[in-house]
Amino acid sequence: MNLSKVFWIAVFVVIIGGGYMLTTKGMEKAYQNATSTLPGNDPARDVADEATLTKYGEFQQTIFRYQNAKMFYKAAIDRYGESVANYWSNLHQFARCEQKLGNEMEALEIYYTLWDYDASSQDSRVPSSETLANRIKQLIALNDLDPADYPLD
Repeated sequence: MNLSKVFWIAVFVVIIGGGYMLTTKGMEKAYQNATSTLPGNDPARDVADEATLTKYGEFQQTIFRYQNAKMFYKAAIDRYGESVANYWSNLHQFARCEQKLGNEMEALEIYYTLWDYDASSQDSRVPSSETLANRIKQLIALNDLDPADYPLD
């Protein structure tokens, strides 16, 4: 049997499947599947669904679809809370999306929360407290806010 035909058929299926996931319909299907069950009923499913929401959020953010990325990150944050491995990273990425969309005050509040909880000590994907403090200072300066409202001591 000539395996080259099987190989090219498999490549074709992967390309078509990957292309589908790039579409809005594919994104909506992934979101629907990841949010279709109540959290807490099946721990294995919760881990998979939270990972799906996180990965799709990362993917949407990578292709500059910040509004879509926010939807995935928000679902993961709201559904699973701090008890999951990706919580702090998702919260940080959510703040980055807010900032990219021009919602700097929302981003500032989230960055301050991350700094206040020292999120980098809980998840290495979150920038250091020093980096977060610099972002906070930058947003305070850009928006003419009172630094006393966001003490960084």
